[in-house]
Amino acid sequence: MLEERPKLATQQAMHVSFYRDMMVMMFRKERERERLALRFDY
Repeated sequence: MLEERPKLATQQAMHVSFYRDMMVMMFRKERERERLALRFDY
């Protein structure tokens, strides 16, 4: 049990990091879409 705890923590940290990266990418894509929409909005 004690040996698995660091491995579990590492898996959880990787999951949180992956989730955060996905959120940042989605946010950037949304900002880019808004910027392009403003540029071509006549």
